[in-house]
Amino acid sequence: MNLAVADLVGVVERALCRGGALLTAGERRIVDRIVALEGEAAVAYARLTARVSSVFEVDRLTIAGVTDVSSALAELERVGLVDGLVGWDARARALLKADLVVALRRLGLPHRGDREELLANLRGQRGFSRARFVRVRHRPLVRRLERWAFLEPFPDRAKPVMERLGVARWPTYALTSGAVLPPSRRRWLAYEQLADRLSGQGPPLTPQAALDALRDGTARVPARLDLTQLLHHELLAVGHGLERQRRPAEACELYERLVDEGGLRLPKVAFRWGQALVADGRAADALDLLARARVEASGAERMAIVRGMRRIARTLGRGIAPDPPLRPAPRREIRLERLDTEGARPRWGSAEQTVEAAVCHWLGESGRGARHGEGRPFSTLFSLLFADVLFMPVPGALPVRYLTRPLDFGTPAFRAARADAIDHVWDRVRRGGASALIRDAWDRLYGVRIVGARWDQVTLPELQTLADSLGHDGLHAILEPMLAHGSRHHAGLPDLVIWPGPAVRLGESFPSRLDEGLCLAEIKSPGDRLRDEQRIWLDRLIGAGVRAELWEVVPPPAR
Repeated sequence: MNLAVADLVGVVERALCRGGALLTAGERRIVDRIVALEGEAAVAYARLTARVSSVFEVDRLTIAGVTDVSSALAELERVGLVDGLVGWDARARALLKADLVVALRRLGLPHRGDREELLANLRGQRGFSRARFVRVRHRPLVRRLERWAFLEPFPDRAKPVMERLGVARWPTYALTSGAVLPPSRRRWLAYEQLADRLSGQGPPLTPQAALDALRDGTARVPARLDLTQLLHHELLAVGHGLERQRRPAEACELYERLVDEGGLRLPKVAFRWGQALVADGRAADALDLLARARVEASGAERMAIVRGMRRIARTLGRGIAPDPPLRPAPRREIRLERLDTEGARPRWGSAEQTVEAAVCHWLGESGRGARHGEGRPFSTLFSLLFADVLFMPVPGALPVRYLTRPLDFGTPAFRAARADAIDHVWDRVRRGGASALIRDAWDRLYGVRIVGARWDQVTLPELQTLADSLGHDGLHAILEPMLAHGSRHHAGLPDLVIWPGPAVRLGESFPSRLDEGLCLAEIKSPGDRLRDEQRIWLDRLIGAGVRAELWEVVPPPAR
C-alpha cells in the first residue's frame, strides 16, 4: 500500500475506534468509499486532502505517486469524492499571480499590486479563465477524522511522514485508554465550529461567542483538543486592545466576565484588570481586587501583583503588608568592550559576540569553561531523569501516538498519578545515581522528541557534570517545579553554567576571584533588568545551596 494511503487509512481506523458513534449513516458511507479506494485514485485523494487548498487547476496539478492525474480524478469524481463545482472566486484563489494579472488585463481592470489586491480587483467577476478546476469534497469530514485520530484541534498528518524520513523520532510507549470525545454529536459539532472559527475557517469569533464557548463547556474537550487556553489568550488580547483604545470600563467588564464565566484564574488577569480599574477612576476597587488575587498568586504573578498594589496604595495614601524579601544574588561587575554594530543586540568583546557568548569566550581565556544555556540544560536534565516516568501507562495520559509528553503533564494530576515512580527517581539521585540514570536515558533515547530535551544544546558529559555538581538538593530545587507545573516553569533560570574547574583570577572583574565549584550566572548588560522569574530562581537556587550570581557587564571607562 502507498505510504500516503496507509497514513490516511490509519487516520480513519483510529478515528472510527474513538468517535465512530458520532458519525451519521451518510458520513459512514463516505468513509467506506475513502477506505475502498484503490490504485492512483487512492493516492490522489490521500495527498490532496493533506494539502491546504481544496481547489486545484487540473492542467497544472501534479501529485506524487500519480502518473495519470486525469484518470485518477475521473475515478474520484465517479465515487463522489471530487467534483468540478468551483465558483469563480474560488477559481481566482487557485490561480497563480501571473494568471491573475492576465485575467485582469483581459477584463480591463487594474492589474498592479500584491496577490490580495489582485484578488480583490477580480472579486465578483466571471468568465476570466478557461482552465478546468477540481474541488476535493468532504474535506471537513476528513479533518474531523484527523482530529479524532490525533486528538488535536489543528492536526498535522505529516507527523508519520517526518518519522519515516528520519526528520523526527517520537517516543515509543504503550497507548492507554481513557481519553474520550464529547458524548453527543451536537456537542462535537459545536466544538468543531469553534475550532474552525479560531483557525480562520468561518466568521471571526466575537468576544461574546468566545465567552459563551467557555461558559457552556464547548471549548473544554478532553485531551489536547481543549481550546480553553487559546480562548483565554484571545480574550486577553481583546482586553489589552480595549485598554489601548482608552476604553477601560469595557476592558474591566471583559476581564470580570473572563474570570466569572470563562474560568480564568484571577491572578492571571489581576494586574491588567487593576490597571484598567485605575484608568477608569476606581483605584480603591483596583487595590481590593489585587489584594484578593494576591492570596491565590504565587511566584512571578505575586510579585507583579504586589508591585501594582504598592503603586496604587501610594496614590491613595495607604500602605500594604510587604512580602518577605527574596535573597539577593551576589553581584559581579565585568568590563568588556562594547561595539556599536547594526542589529537588534550590541556586540561585545574582541570576537564581536552577544554578551552571553562574549562572557563565555572571556571565561575560556581565563581558564574556565562555560555554557550559555538558560533553561535548556536543566530541561534536558529533567527529560532524561524522568523519561520513564513521563511515559508510564497512566490511564488517559497516552491515548495517541506522536506525543512528546503525557496529556496531564503540567497539571497537579501528573505528579499525583506517578508519585511512587517520581519518589524512586529522587531516591536514586539522593544515593548518587543521577549520572547513571542520565547516561542510560541518553543511550536509549538520544534524538527522540521528549518535552524539554534539547539534544543539540548540551552534551552527555556536561549533563553528568551538571547533575553531580548540583547534587540532590540543587536538582530537586530546579526540577521539582517542572514536575508540578510543566517544562515552561524553567523560564528565568540563569543564562550561564560555569563548569567546575580551578579557582581563577578574572581580569576586568570585581570581585576578581572565581572559586573552583559550579556557578550559575545571570548576565545583564546596561539597561537590562532582572525579571521577576529570574529573581525567584536566583532566590530558590541560593536557598538550595547552589552558587548563583548576577553578573553585570559594562563597558570600560572612557580614556
